[in-house]
Amino acid sequence: MKNKPLFTLLAALLMAAFVLAACQPAAPEATEAPEPTEAMVEPTEEMAFEPMSLAADSCDYGGKISSVEAVDELTVKFTLCKP
Repeated sequence: MKNKPLFTLLAALLMAAFVLAACQPAAPEATEAPEPTEAMVEPTEEMAFEPMSLAADSCDYGGKISSVEAVDELTVKFTLCKP
């Protein structure tokens, strides 16, 4: 029974870790929201849709996607190398 002292030591360490984790102070509450900065301001005008596509030369690159096309604002078309 050589493993019994090792098991007991590991169990004690695990229990100590649980106790220390439970004794952490609570996270502080947010007092007020941060003020919006230039990066956080929403754009006022919408960008016009611009159709785009990206295609691989061949399917020998090792991936499974042959091309990706933006058909309209809410639709993306993926063409696979193999079905």
